[in-house]
Amino acid sequence: MSCLHTLWVNHNRISNLGTFISTLSKNCPKMKILSMMNNEAAPSYFNGGTYQQFIDYRYYVISQLPRLEILDDKKIEPNEREEALRIYRRSVSKPKRKQSLKKRASMENLGQSNLENGEHSNRDRVEERTILEDTQ
Repeated sequence: MSCLHTLWVNHNRISNLGTFISTLSKNCPKMKILSMMNNEAAPSYFNGGTYQQFIDYRYYVISQLPRLEILDDKKIEPNEREEALRIYRRSVSKPKRKQSLKKRASMENLGQSNLENGEHSNRDRVEERTILEDTQ
């Protein structure tokens, strides 16, 4: 299905948005038009969803299908795509940030142990030089 660019799955019983969109993203990289209206996974006013659920659904789908141009009955605007990427890219990059924070903490601990062993950091040398300059 790598060439599929239009898919209408209206009025089906799709209930797991994450699984469905993940499968489409992997198997249909050229998807340009997707319509999922009246499915549990696609909340809207017509099936009991709130406006915020509808917006969140759109942002998630848009963020996962980079070539998508039309979702349901509405063209995807550039600002909508930007917001979708801003919201959903952040959650993907958090584990990397946590990892770098751990690495930073490890480096700080290493620096602290060097100070305890009588070694001085560059910051300490700059502070010492500044104090000496101020007193002269």
